[in-house]
Amino acid sequence: MLENLKNLNWKKIGLVLIFVVFMVAFALGLYFLFFKQVLAPEVVTNANINGEQRLPGTANGNATVVNINSIINSGLPLLANVNGADISDVARGGLTFADKLDAGAALGDSMVMIGGEVYYYNRLDGKFYRLNESGNKTLLDNTTFYNADQVTWSPLGDKAIIEYPDQTNILYNFTTDEQITLPKELSDFSFNKNGTQISSELVTENEGSNWLITANPNGSGITYIEPLGDKASEVETGWSADNQIVAIYRESVDFEKQEIFPLGQNNENFPSLIVNGRGYEGSWSPNTNSLLYSVYNKESGYRPTLYLSKTGPSGTSAVYDTGLYTWSDKCAFAGTNAYCAAPINMPEYSGLYRELGENTAYTFYEIDLDTGNSQMLAIPVGANGQFFGVDNLVVSQNEDILYFTDSLTGEIYSLQLK
Repeated sequence: MLENLKNLNWKKIGLVLIFVVFMVAFALGLYFLFFKQVLAPEVVTNANINGEQRLPGTANGNATVVNINSIINSGLPLLANVNGADISDVARGGLTFADKLDAGAALGDSMVMIGGEVYYYNRLDGKFYRLNESGNKTLLDNTTFYNADQVTWSPLGDKAIIEYPDQTNILYNFTTDEQITLPKELSDFSFNKNGTQISSELVTENEGSNWLITANPNGSGITYIEPLGDKASEVETGWSADNQIVAIYRESVDFEKQEIFPLGQNNENFPSLIVNGRGYEGSWSPNTNSLLYSVYNKESGYRPTLYLSKTGPSGTSAVYDTGLYTWSDKCAFAGTNAYCAAPINMPEYSGLYRELGENTAYTFYEIDLDTGNSQMLAIPVGANGQFFGVDNLVVSQNEDILYFTDSLTGEIYSLQLK
């Protein structure tokens, strides 16, 4: 017996045992990182986050919210189980009726507010429409654009850049019915405030030929702003209200921080901003040099946290913590306010894996762009008692109606704010 034991290859056996232990530990790690969070996410209500000040002279926003813990703890109620008096026709900070305006499936990023009407692309029939405040739908153009992947509107609504999955890009003028093909190498389009110029990323197979550019909407008059090299994925185009900043470049400071560099049209050396998190995404207010951005970090459980930065060519004067867990692209601007959709329950790691925070009921908030204060407006409820995930939202010019798309169906709904 001892002789047999001596003859065993103990080195190989040890390696096998080490491998088995490693695989078990690896499997457990995957479970706790992914599946455990998906199956039983930690419930965190969007409420005030008393974060530390980010820059000298900054202040934290205070989110004013109603107590919805009872709704969360008991499970979101169906309309049949709620007293009719608890459902308001106008936003009062609680359950609010949302009216379906179009059963078509609007492309998530295609809905914009132009001249008091909602413009959007219906991905079911490939056509563009507009909706007025009464919910009346009008065909914007007879042309069909099948399988569009992304739509970028001019602020005037007279033209749009339409992108397709095969990287084909076209500019379509709805006034003249003119269609112009743009280079496939262009992506990440953004119009300036008056619709006379675009910024975009020119990305080729040769990193030395990658540039941030500005141009006329039809692709002529290209100006090469900044070389991108292999950093194109770290650049996000977007014009500030004064048209001086055309894009943002983000660079890692360490594992928990990023430095944000505003990029101007004339190689200006604008002051940068250090943000306390990663996964930066930002949206400019069209009326003021206010930047809403979201980042995630360890302290937030890697949930995207929304901040307001008073940023411009002269630097950043203030940064406010809005108190909301959500992404900046879930917000729309109107006047001196922003309106944002935020999940009622935001699971941990949603900043890393966005789908974790998508399939849940959303709440609407109003953010004061002067102070960063956020106030809960409404929990939208449909006619059948359903709650909504939100992909895209816009607000009427006089800020009395909020329009949004249901993330599950793409259908357009409206909610009365006043």
